[in-house]
Amino acid sequence: MQTLLLTDTNFSGKLPSSLGNLGNLSRIELSRCNFSGTIPRSLENLAQLNYLDFSSNNLIGPIPSLGLSKSLVHLDLSYNQLAGDIPAQWGSFQKLEYVDLRHNSFNGSIPPSLFSIPTLQKIQLSFNQLKGPAPEFSNASSSILDTLDLSSNHLEGPVPRSIFEVQTLKVLVLSSNRFNGTVQLNWIQALQNLTTLDLSYILDLSNNTLTGTIPSCLMDLNFSHNGFTGQIPAVFGNISQLESLDLSDNKLSGEIPQELTELTFLSFVNLSNNNLLGKIPTGRQFLTFDNTSYQGNPGLCGSPLMKSCSDSNTPPPSGRKQGSGQQSLDWEFIIPGIGFGAAAATVMAPLIFSKKATRWCDDHIDRILMVLLPLCGFRYYTSNDWRRVQPEDMTEEYNTDLDDDDEEEEESYDEFGGRYCVYCTKLDMTRKMAIHDPKCSCHHLSRPVSTFSSPFSSTTTL
Repeated sequence: MQTLLLTDTNFSGKLPSSLGNLGNLSRIELSRCNFSGTIPRSLENLAQLNYLDFSSNNLIGPIPSLGLSKSLVHLDLSYNQLAGDIPAQWGSFQKLEYVDLRHNSFNGSIPPSLFSIPTLQKIQLSFNQLKGPAPEFSNASSSILDTLDLSSNHLEGPVPRSIFEVQTLKVLVLSSNRFNGTVQLNWIQALQNLTTLDLSYILDLSNNTLTGTIPSCLMDLNFSHNGFTGQIPAVFGNISQLESLDLSDNKLSGEIPQELTELTFLSFVNLSNNNLLGKIPTGRQFLTFDNTSYQGNPGLCGSPLMKSCSDSNTPPPSGRKQGSGQQSLDWEFIIPGIGFGAAAATVMAPLIFSKKATRWCDDHIDRILMVLLPLCGFRYYTSNDWRRVQPEDMTEEYNTDLDDDDEEEEESYDEFGGRYCVYCTKLDMTRKMAIHDPKCSCHHLSRPVSTFSSPFSSTTTL
């Protein structure tokens, strides 16, 4: 037998020690069953074993040595109740790619030989009781590791500098430990493939400031529950793929950078319990976050908080100056208003006080209207056109019998005379005359035809 697959079955009880007698076994998958007890030490005899998965059972006790299984590629013992030290000797596993010991009760320190396996791609040791310092990578520059999860342990000391030299890392989770010392953003910048970075709950990074740049491919950034000081870097707005940002429970100060509104994929933000101040940025994804994202920052104001930025205890925005006891003047609006007023006065003054300028303006307005109005189906007559009509001609037109037929009516108005009403008169462009509707009651009015002239417009007929 070379393969034993019992995944997702209801098998229970202890694993038989006779498994070690199956010398040709290369693959064992017993995940998500109900096996209990210890892992048989006889598994140390399986020299052909390359895949071992006992995850999600109720196994207890230590891990057997497995020293003879030099071809081991995949080792998953996660979600059990295994305890004791992690075996110290990993140097013989030169083909190992995957190690998952999450959610157990391992204690002691992480063996340095585990971090020196050149073929390793994933190390997941979270939710154990490991302590001591995290080991350095002896071959960081040539490592192909893409996932390192050491979260929720009792690791202490400085964060290993060599971790940030593993350029293939995509997921780095060091949260909920007792690390201290310095973590600089320019270290993280070297990890150009990084998508998830979690340094939350490290407890003592109080001497750190968030300065420098960070990889633009990052999707999940969590620096919460540390002692970071200084301002939120505006360069965070360049992390174009960022979906989650958690900087809560630090000592960050200053304003929230407006550049963060450029993050179109951002779906979660938590900036609570810091010393941030000023107006909360608005726009794009920031319109979707509620007040829990900003609570615990007394200096913040604006939506979605109930505190208005016009409150007296909020510093006035730049560009506004306050005098003592007097209302502030907004020079951003006053100065442009003065400029527009001065420009309008410069244009209008010659038109009001200079007859030559008034005539020049009238002439140019006439020319413009004589071009535009015909396009709309109207004809425009200037004051010079109406001066050609003699008073006696207009008097004769007033006495015309309005009961004549349409032909006679058109002839009587051939010289643009007569009594016209804007509601009853049509300007005929083709015949060059104004035709009055004889059924209109406006012509019974005794008020004579009049012309209106202004300094700013040409003569119109009523």
